[in-house]
Amino acid sequence: MQQHIQPPEIAITAGAAQGGASFAVFEYACAPVFDAWMTDQAETATFDVQFHSAQIGRMILGLAGMTGAHYRYERNERKVAQTGLELVLVQMITEGSDVRIVGGREIVSRPGDIFISDLTRTIATTTQHCRNVTVAVPRALISDSEVDLDRLHDRVLMADTTAARLFASHLATTWRERHSIGAGETEMVAQATGQLLASLALSTASREDVQRSISASVLVRVCRYIDDNLGRADLGPDLICREMGLSRAALYRLFEPLEGVARHIRNRRLVRVFRSLTSRRIEVRTIAEIAYAHGFFDMSAFIRAFKARYGMTPSDARTMAAMLPPEAAPNGIEEGGSLLRHWITAIGTT
Repeated sequence: MQQHIQPPEIAITAGAAQGGASFAVFEYACAPVFDAWMTDQAETATFDVQFHSAQIGRMILGLAGMTGAHYRYERNERKVAQTGLELVLVQMITEGSDVRIVGGREIVSRPGDIFISDLTRTIATTTQHCRNVTVAVPRALISDSEVDLDRLHDRVLMADTTAARLFASHLATTWRERHSIGAGETEMVAQATGQLLASLALSTASREDVQRSISASVLVRVCRYIDDNLGRADLGPDLICREMGLSRAALYRLFEPLEGVARHIRNRRLVRVFRSLTSRRIEVRTIAEIAYAHGFFDMSAFIRAFKARYGMTPSDARTMAAMLPPEAAPNGIEEGGSLLRHWITAIGTT
């Protein structure tokens, strides 16, 4: 018989009765992901926040409500470098709305809309009254889902689409049944959630012809081969075709929806370098040594590519990651707030 377990859960509530302390609760709990501030300090005393979250395998699923005041939260280049989270964040609006900067334009959300963010990128949102269902899933859990994970960033599933309704139903069912998930099933549920998200979010992309002509299993094997050989100077179409038994035409068709094989290789190398530069583990190698180890042999080209992707130089990323100070928890949320921060950091940096 499958043993059922109670997933780790936390509940955090701070209301207007606590005055300005309620916003401090929000700031502290979301600090690993966002910087947050009031846009009208006169409203500080009216802010209410509620979090109820559960950890299911390497996934965090929760309900959040922030009401009563105008505020902004964002993940800028500095925060990306400091935290180094390798997570995909999904927020489904259930009540109220917010204003998000997506692809350089403002989008006003409505209940049922689902926003997807790659936490290796920047995010900016303003709101006054918003409740949402939030999911955080490691990018690694969906790395075999035949998509370039970078393409998930800034995806929006509008409320009236089939994709949004299907994913909303999955989240509702998972939350309702979280206490019935077997001890050996939590990671399966987390991975299934990530793969369903990738499939639905990219279902409108023009890649059906590619998937019909090239087996999905071949794409998975090629991507794994690339990840295993990122440090090789000769990693490119010729080597891949020779080792994987593909023609150049087939390889190019395979990677067409991922914006090309060369771009995919470069992006995977940049992710590995970024992870090394922002890791909390002691790193004694120089930036040049790290870049070289991951297949960048031209430092000028490497720095240009890194800055284009992350909005900062490699040295800036390393410096900013080292500058993140320890933070004391506001009164009353030491256990819940600290545990939520620990969950986010644990699943996002392993």
